[in-house]
Amino acid sequence: MPLIDGKTMANLYDQLKNIFLDNNSLDSKILKTMALVNYRENTLYNSGNSVLEEMAFIHDQNPNPVLRVNLSGAVIYANSASRELLKYWRAAGSNHLDPEVISLFQETLSNKTTTNLEIALGNKYFLITILPLITDNCVNIYGLDITNQRLSQNDIIRSEKLSALCQLAGGFAHEFNNILANIQMNLDLTCLEQKRGIYDVPDPFMVLINKINQQVRRAKELVYNVMDFAELREPIKNSVSICELLRSVIDKQRNVLQQENIEVSEDFLATQKLNVDKYQMEQALYQLVLNARQAMEPHKKGELRLSSRDFKEYVALEIWDDGIGIKKEHLDKVFNPFFTTKGAFAQDEFGIPGIGLGLSLVYQIIAQHKGTICIESSPEHGTLVKILLPV
Repeated sequence: MPLIDGKTMANLYDQLKNIFLDNNSLDSKILKTMALVNYRENTLYNSGNSVLEEMAFIHDQNPNPVLRVNLSGAVIYANSASRELLKYWRAAGSNHLDPEVISLFQETLSNKTTTNLEIALGNKYFLITILPLITDNCVNIYGLDITNQRLSQNDIIRSEKLSALCQLAGGFAHEFNNILANIQMNLDLTCLEQKRGIYDVPDPFMVLINKINQQVRRAKELVYNVMDFAELREPIKNSVSICELLRSVIDKQRNVLQQENIEVSEDFLATQKLNVDKYQMEQALYQLVLNARQAMEPHKKGELRLSSRDFKEYVALEIWDDGIGIKKEHLDKVFNPFFTTKGAFAQDEFGIPGIGLGLSLVYQIIAQHKGTICIESSPEHGTLVKILLPV
């Protein structure tokens, strides 16, 4: 005798169809309902397959992964949204599922419990729920897109880290700057006394003193960068043309760009003015262009594209370079303080190695202006920075 009859199943179908076609209404409770329906759907064969075909239609319209796999790793059913998940679970160089994944399915069925895990597929995050189907000796797998929740959590964590780090960096920078000031003062005094003839310092030592002096000045520049990062003030906003800011940033670096054999293309179509802090926004854009230059340095040439577009409620900016790119596993970390992927190439005009504060500062500035920034990149295929700023 069936656990659920065809009429009841049809009613369930009618109720679920509208829910599953609405992307925003899919939650864990609905997933459990889907699991219950699938768990008992084998009882419907005596009443015909029309309802089952309708249920398959629901799954295929679902924007999240829905699939059934037996304990040998054979996929019994998978909707269109499951393709990336199946690629992720396949063993290297094989069309079969990874043995560890199959083992997880077997453990879930053996324990008769639900298994939940979180998986990153490309730039999206999914909560994967694996439910055992005891009578069919297989498992049903449902995915739920939690990208927005995960990104929100990451933003909160990053903001908290930045706040704590700013306090630490600010205190360190002030103390270290005092030490550098004392060293600089004594070096300048020694050079002055040498010129007056009070001290007779041998020339080889004066060469060393001059080199130390140069390094101290570079260290002070680094300290100033840390202080800027730690003490970012509230923006003083005025009506500004973002296209004029972009042109200003390029003009200030145009000679260097030409020397580095970097071809620049500009496509500035935005006409709406933005209410931003001109100095801070120019600082952020300058840093992004500088990053692009550093990424192209290994190639000894490159292409830099900048564009702007108007939309109803915001202006979109894009900065693209054909540099060395960023590895996939590093993309989530590029806005973290002191994280850098450029190694020996990360040096500014003063020759100071990059310490990974540039993009953190950019992120802070964009966030203070209620904007968003994201980066798309892959090794040897360049980097695209996308910025949205509200009008």
